[in-house]
Amino acid sequence: MTKKAFLAGIPVLLNFCASENFKNIKKIYWIEMHDITSRKNFSMDYSNNFNMAKMITDFFGYELIKGNRYNFDQDNNKSNFDYIDDLPIEEGDIVSENVSMYRTKKFIDLKVESFPEGAATYNQLYNLHRSFLTLPMMGKFRKIYIKSRKKPGMIFSKKWLIPDFLNISNKIVRHMDEYEVLSYKNINKNYMLFFKFLNQKYKIKSIFGDEKVYIHPIFPVYPLEEYLSWITFIKDSINPLSLILKKHPADHREFNDIFKGFKLLDPILSSIPLEIFFCQKNLFYVGYHSTTLLMLDPSKVKIVPPLNNEIMNSKKMNFHGLRGLFLKHWEKHWEN
Repeated sequence: MTKKAFLAGIPVLLNFCASENFKNIKKIYWIEMHDITSRKNFSMDYSNNFNMAKMITDFFGYELIKGNRYNFDQDNNKSNFDYIDDLPIEEGDIVSENVSMYRTKKFIDLKVESFPEGAATYNQLYNLHRSFLTLPMMGKFRKIYIKSRKKPGMIFSKKWLIPDFLNISNKIVRHMDEYEVLSYKNINKNYMLFFKFLNQKYKIKSIFGDEKVYIHPIFPVYPLEEYLSWITFIKDSINPLSLILKKHPADHREFNDIFKGFKLLDPILSSIPLEIFFCQKNLFYVGYHSTTLLMLDPSKVKIVPPLNNEIMNSKKMNFHGLRGLFLKHWEKHWEN
């Protein structure tokens, strides 16, 4: 039986293709996730995203099959997700975490491999790490704990993890045999190859120039009316160096007036994962915590926390997994 992959999200797709762990898989089903909450600004640009997904799979030699669009409403109920029973998922296939969150009747107790989404994966791992220390003798207790907490759904025979620059991920799961970390070396190498391809198409290098420049990913959960004070604070903290802003592909707010005077990447580039841009050596990160930090040399990172502490500490900007597992290792390398 030929294994298949069922993935949602451009960063997920890119890491899957760039990892070189799944060369035996030829078909990738592209799943669209549709947010039906009251926050309409979190609806993806599906056309732009699919074009980028097709570009990635063509580049790495995979067949991309366009699946259906599935609704979710996290404002109403975290379990309020569409059923995915129409997907041809079989035993041994790979399903990204953000697809396995959807409800299922057909695939209960089906054994599949889980592919990571990003920071949310490390939130779950941090909770497990905190409850049961990663020691060999705790393995049996950990598995009993996981089984007792499991809701009806798929069974994950293996859980893949995004690697990180300092190789912390491998140390975290060294006694957790259900986890396997993807190769940083392979992903980074293939990021570079894909960046060269994108640069030929979009002239990315000319956008950033040759001098040191910072890029800030606009957080779609941070209130637009308060963003100007934060972005001004960010700009002042790196002055006189240049700052470029990159919108999230799910952020459809009208913020041209808010960010007047700041340089924004062309919207067509918004679907490119931020990590890819750092293949340009003169580019540095400024902003708050993000999954992007996993793949970056921490010396290229400047953290400027949001000014609204209430929002920063809320679930909207919840990176407790990254903070709990990586922060003490990262911050001693961060740019001051």
